[in-house]
Amino acid sequence: TPMRAVAWLAEATGKLLHREPPFSRRSLEFFTVNNAFDISRARELLGFAPKYTFHEGLKATLDAMKVAEAQWRQVEVGAHA
Repeated sequence: TPMRAVAWLAEATGKLLHREPPFSRRSLEFFTVNNAFDISRARELLGFAPKYTFHEGLKATLDAMKVAEAQWRQVEVGAHA
């Protein structure tokens, strides 16, 4: 694909200049390949059922990150006082 060619060119240029390229074939693949896992066998064989839906888990993660950020900001303020 054209983007893979551009990524290869970025890698080659980065190698020549001894710099990290802005993106690579590997990073391009991360965004273009479906990395989702199928849990149907775990459901069938183990009776697995997720505790959270994707959206519930994402919201819980973002909420936890907001709390952690607020706590970190308090630590930063205390360190500079």
